[in-house]
Amino acid sequence: MAAGTHTVVGVFTPTAANFVASTSNTVTQNISDFTIAVTPASQTIARGTANSYTLTLVSLGQFAGTTSLTCTGAPTNVSCTLSPTQLTFVGGDTQQATATITVASNAAVSTKTLTFKGTSGTLSHTVTATLVIQ
Repeated sequence: MAAGTHTVVGVFTPTAANFVASTSNTVTQNISDFTIAVTPASQTIARGTANSYTLTLVSLGQFAGTTSLTCTGAPTNVSCTLSPTQLTFVGGDTQQATATITVASNAAVSTKTLTFKGTSGTLSHTVTATLVIQ
């Protein structure tokens, strides 16, 4: 189900004469989640310099809790530092984190895909960005 409040009612309609129609009690369930996005989607960073990506996480369905962030895919001699590494949602809010990419002067010229992941309990979402090293 999508994030938000959902109401479910079970209805039984018999096809045989010896059964009686019935309707269940109403059950309301709030489904909460979060989304993760990254900007820019792609960027070029020269060797010996640094730049950053912005991660934006949005609470859906009054999602509340702590989300841990990770960054993977950085090649040798390239670091990805997240700040902060955890975001705490109170429900219905938007949070941002910065991923600072530092490219050493001896890093290989290449194009890589960075994967940013947000995890909170059983919820986990990823988003990717392209890193071009020149």
